[in-house]
Parts: sequence; structure tokens; C-alpha cells
Amino acid sequence: MPVLAVQGGILGLVGKVVTVGVGTSLVMPIYDTKCSVSARIQNTRDIGIVTGDGSSDSPLVMTYIKKRVLNELQVGDLIVTSGEGGNYISDIPIGSISEIKVLDYDSSLNIKVAPVIDFSRIEMVIVSDLEKLGTGISSQPATAK
Repeated sequence: MPVLAVQGGILGLVGKVVTVGVGTSLVMPIYDTKCSVSARIQNTRDIGIVTGDGSSDSPLVMTYIKKRVLNELQVGDLIVTSGEGGNYISDIPIGSISEIKVLDYDSSLNIKVAPVIDFSRIEMVIVSDLEKLGTGISSQPATAK
């Protein structure tokens, strides 16, 4: 189940539920190194994978974007969920491009993504049930572990 939050009037992806308990659930945040999100650059429609490096203070990384679209990308471009694979609803904001690196030895770009959510300031999250979309969204106070 996707986990979302609203900060400053902006909805953004927090992560996904990985374990469900009686009164609590365990959420894997998108900055976790084991979390991969199929994502799309909103203006070019190119699809890649967003992962974290394990720290909420570091930017996320988007990979598998071909070098041929380099001239179409700009710092500040919005990155959203693609909806591919059925794990996340499409078009949920993840972050914006903060840096674009061209690596000589790689056919893809290395794109740093600044998350739209400040993970140190999350107070409440929204858990979305994709099977009951529209009726399965509930708000829960966030508890950091």
C-alpha cells in the first residue's frame, strides 16, 4: 500500500507499507536503499527507477533515463510515480530534479532528485488501498522509529 503525506499543501510519496500489525504498520520510506519506485519525468514522460541511499537528508537517485533526453531536462523538473507495476498510483509527486550527471561509462543519466516531502517533519500520513481506491484512503498519525 502506498503511503503519502501532505506538506505545505503538496501531496507527496513517503513510501510503502511492508508489514501490517493489529494497531500499527511498518513503512519503508522511499529513501531506503531497498525501496525502488517506478517513476516518470513529468515533462518528457520518460520512465526510470527512483531509489534512496538510506538517508532522509540525501537526495534520491533516478536511473535508467537515456542520455538522448539530456537537452530536454532541467533542474526543477517534477518526478512523479509512473503507475507501472501496480505498486503505486500514477502521478504522485516524488520530487524534483536537483542535479543531472552524465557518466561516460553509462548509457543512462544519473539524476539526483530532491524529495517533495521533508521526512523530518512528517506528522500524519495517508495510506492508500489500491484495491479499494477512492474508499480505502485513511489518515494515521506518523510515528518515527
